[in-house]
Amino acid sequence: GVLFLVFGFLMAYSSYIRHHVFHSSFDFAIFAQAIWNTWNGDFLYSSIKGGICLLGDHFSPLLALFAPLYGLTKDPSLLLVAQAMIAASGVLPVYFIARHILEDERLGLWFAVTYALYLPLRNAIRFDFHPEIIGDPLLLWSFFFILRDRLVTATFLLVITLLTKEAACGPVAMLGLYSWWFQRKRFFGIAVFLLAVLWFVIVVKLVVPFFAGRDYFYLSGNYLAWMDQGLIAFLKHIFQPSSFTYLKKIFLPVGFFSFFSPSSLILTFPVLFQNLAARNLMARSIYFQYTAFLTPFVFVSSIYGFKNFL
Repeated sequence: GVLFLVFGFLMAYSSYIRHHVFHSSFDFAIFAQAIWNTWNGDFLYSSIKGGICLLGDHFSPLLALFAPLYGLTKDPSLLLVAQAMIAASGVLPVYFIARHILEDERLGLWFAVTYALYLPLRNAIRFDFHPEIIGDPLLLWSFFFILRDRLVTATFLLVITLLTKEAACGPVAMLGLYSWWFQRKRFFGIAVFLLAVLWFVIVVKLVVPFFAGRDYFYLSGNYLAWMDQGLIAFLKHIFQPSSFTYLKKIFLPVGFFSFFSPSSLILTFPVLFQNLAARNLMARSIYFQYTAFLTPFVFVSSIYGFKNFL
């Protein structure tokens, strides 16, 4: 609890100061305006993003829950503070997961401290406001409740995770397959997998085009373009030196222990592939929000890997 309060306060203060010395960026303007407009009766409307409801850009209806905080205080920087505290709360499920798996409270605390010090997480929190960052503690709590066979609670949290951004569909689907095969939770696992896949199809094919008035952009802009570029160009993109530098920055802070647990390492694959395959090279940086949905499973796999290493 002390670690959560200290980590949360430092991240909240850092984000608050960053905004007030004019280092907030374009993304924060988009989200702050849309949340403010929601409070004033125009649901997630953004003139900055081309005069559309933001559900036509990314499917993040969870943003609307922040409208009272902004509307009542009139201070957009409190959105950054709230995000920092929610993200920092991930130290709690990391502690419980590690304690459960390793059967050692001290090791549980060690992994919680490591989570608080993890640079990709701290950078993601500091880099403005993004709803997917809220998905990190949600995924960690979901995994903990799966371990404890509290599947109704886990399902509820996973549904909320899907409301943060459509990019959550990949890791949630993989968590379903993991639960089905490795946790032997057959019905739950396949149900979560099918829910995530169906959710993605509906959002990309129906919801986003409805609000945007055009097809979903990010698949064609970042991924489907490789069909025109060809396999050779795609492989060169994947295996360039920056890919290995990126993997080092993700896994070195946890001692590469994730690789000692291949079964749980697969939980990182959807976001790793998404970031490495993206034509936007910023996706393979640890200084933006692109490590969201990846960080929870880096720690889950490192905890299992540490157990196997011992």
